[in-house]
Amino acid sequence: MRMLSSIRKPLATLLTFTAVLLSFGFSDSRLTAPQDLEVWLTSQRAISESKMFANFSPIGSKPGTILASPSKQDPNYYYYWVRDGALVMQSVLDLANHGSVRARDAMATFVRFSRDNQVQVGWNLGEPRFNVDGTVNTEPWGRPQNDGPALRALLFTRYANQLLAEGKRDVVLDGLYAPTLPADTVIKADLEFTAHHWREKCIDLWEE
Repeated sequence: MRMLSSIRKPLATLLTFTAVLLSFGFSDSRLTAPQDLEVWLTSQRAISESKMFANFSPIGSKPGTILASPSKQDPNYYYYWVRDGALVMQSVLDLANHGSVRARDAMATFVRFSRDNQVQVGWNLGEPRFNVDGTVNTEPWGRPQNDGPALRALLFTRYANQLLAEGKRDVVLDGLYAPTLPADTVIKADLEFTAHHWREKCIDLWEE
């Protein structure tokens, strides 16, 4: 249990796959004992973290952008999706809560980026994706995707609670949540949108 509890979320799927292979008699000479797996996880965590941050605010993008993929052709996924971003940043928040300064800076940047997204689309927060320069993507795509704001609200609520625990109430009120209408903070806007639109049909609730 101690070992499993230490595994970061980005590695959970890979660990499950490894366990399935082992259950069918797969063996790898590099992973012959539990301590070998611990060593591998430590090494892989650094690699996964590096790859993840490579897609955060890449060169030429608006700070806070999270690339769905660096692929620009067949398929072109060189965009930011609200859904994807919220899920990726849950793992970044995990890193921040374990002392990563880089992750804490990324969280603050993502708050500003997300609020700018909201301002651009107004009340239409079900807009699914943005260009890497932060502008709304108007190309054909499945719209709306109303679970995006809810996923983002879950992320930022968790972040806000952590900041409150650190005594940073002013930071929360200034950029994350203020109980005012019209909503002018990222959590409040997402919660208001979700409360008014959760009954409506939308495109493909998070398919993963």
